Amino acid sequence: WAMYNDAGMTSPKDLFITQNSWAWANNPYDDFVIMVYTVENKGSSAINGLYVGQFMDVDITGYYDYGGVVSSLRMAYIYESSIYVGVKLLDPTTATNLLILDNATYVYPNASILDSDKIQMLNGSITGTSGSNDDYGLMVSAGPFDISPGECHIVAFAVLGGNNPTDLETNAVKA
Repeated sequence: WAMYNDAGMTSPKDLFITQNSWAWANNPYDDFVIMVYTVENKGSSAINGLYVGQFMDVDITGYYDYGGVVSSLRMAYIYESSIYVGVKLLDPTTATNLLILDNATYVYPNASILDSDKIQMLNGSITGTSGSNDDYGLMVSAGPFDISPGECHIVAFAVLGGNNPTDLETNAVKA
């Protein structure tokens, strides 16, 4: 488990996040990690329009990889050869954005993703569902959520592995 807050932000909203993660060593549950985020509003004002997302930059054997999404499974993935890595939204059951992001466009120019781009990725204004033979990352998001003072909202993801598209999708269903 891990805990985060937004105290270091320019305009903190008194968000407090607890991350609990689970992994299993036994087949058929050994190819994914469940990550559950409890987002709590510890402030005195409502937080409206909040998005939660899981960003990943998966460099498998080098910087050149491929990517895609499976909308029906709420999953984005990166792959190279016979190694597939993905993120699936578990809860809620509707994804806001399933994104394959081109690092040459969104990371390299500034050495990181700009906050202004991140919110557009989270809210679905920036989209991209495939990538080939370049350096890609992925992001899966949910929202917007409104959280009153003292309330919590839970968002859960699975980080998945597989040997091919069928194996990855099978593991997504198991998760």
